[in-house]
Amino acid sequence: MTPGTNSSMTVCISHQPSLKVLLGRVIQFANTGQYALSACVVLTMLECMLVSSAANTESGLFYKLIDCITSFHQMLFTLTRSSSLAVSRLSAQLLCVLMEETPLQKLPAVQDFARSDGHLLCHMKNAFESATQAHADMLSLLVDGNAASFSVISQALPRPLLTELKRPILEQQRRIIRRKADVPRGADRQKGNWMSLLSALHRDHDTCEMIWNSDTRSELLQTVAAEITAFDKAKVNTFVNPNTDMMTATL
Repeated sequence: MTPGTNSSMTVCISHQPSLKVLLGRVIQFANTGQYALSACVVLTMLECMLVSSAANTESGLFYKLIDCITSFHQMLFTLTRSSSLAVSRLSAQLLCVLMEETPLQKLPAVQDFARSDGHLLCHMKNAFESATQAHADMLSLLVDGNAASFSVISQALPRPLLTELKRPILEQQRRIIRRKADVPRGADRQKGNWMSLLSALHRDHDTCEMIWNSDTRSELLQTVAAEITAFDKAKVNTFVNPNTDMMTATL
């Protein structure tokens, strides 16, 4: 199926009430082996229309889909923590596009949610385990321009590694898909060189400023994993958010 076709799936997925029902079902069944494939079908359709084949998606439909899923960013954050690697990867790709298209003045609220609900810690752990451009893009979106979120990172890493963020970014960011009027968006924010930081994190260093090797990397991952476990255990008082049909933590 090519993006932009008049299929019943395309019509359904671009209709906000239907999309909310679909995403709700995706969350419900994403971690269930029996329904993981169905969840992937919905997410793959969205990924195709908004990421990998976005250039073939009619502009009006593209932004209609963006508008539809904007209020569901909490759901996508939840899905990035799915035990299904495919569901987690697809959700992260969609979340990146959504945050890049978020008006710049609204991006801090999304970043604050990611930090307060534990998702920043999870993405930190993923990025520290595997230095990929996708992980660098996600950290950039979750942290750049947000002092409180950067503080979480800076407390975890040695200062010499943090200086890598100041290195010039040689390659243009992968996804600046299109412009909608002249409203500054997440893709327009000032970016740190997170790929350089992650690459340096995965190398050994033995200088007067820092000793960094497999032992210190292992200690870092264990510390972040312990923080995630402690954070999840602390989320004991919860309520159902009527706007998203999600369990939302009250810390």
